[in-house]
Amino acid sequence: MDALIVVDMQVGLLNGQPKHDLHGVIERINQLAAKVRERSGVVIFVQHCSGAEDDFVPDTPGWALLPELNRAAADIVIRKTLNDPFEDYLAYLRASHTLVERVYQLEKAHGFEGAGSAESRQFTAERLAAGVSELRDMIVTAWEKSAMPVPPYNPGPPIPRSTVPRTSTY
Repeated sequence: MDALIVVDMQVGLLNGQPKHDLHGVIERINQLAAKVRERSGVVIFVQHCSGAEDDFVPDTPGWALLPELNRAAADIVIRKTLNDPFEDYLAYLRASHTLVERVYQLEKAHGFEGAGSAESRQFTAERLAAGVSELRDMIVTAWEKSAMPVPPYNPGPPIPRSTVPRTSTY
């Protein structure tokens, strides 16, 4: 099954410095989305939600998905916030673990063969969306942490070396 995951293509993206070839990017997203839908695939939009510190506060103009994006009723929109990345990752793993039995049930019912059943496509789309949201949070966290100053290197006290000469060879 084909899937297209579109991340953070929101009105707030337009603020700040001009984005390189934004109109071309939107055009290519729309073309890819149309092809994915033609092949009974799933299009997933990941929409960032934040606090008052930036342009992605829910229900504000900057939070909306870009109006130039061609969206269909069957598309999935996932809202995502960045919290404690380690706790989010553990929660993601726990939630994924609870779905293992469901994967086996869908497989036993041949839900993943060919184009798959509607139920298996929905299940797969939801799991892809959850996975991409988790990956996105990890990337954003790494990027944000990379801007923090690195603490100075402290080698600690020197480790004493033996003053007794080696008597054996290696």
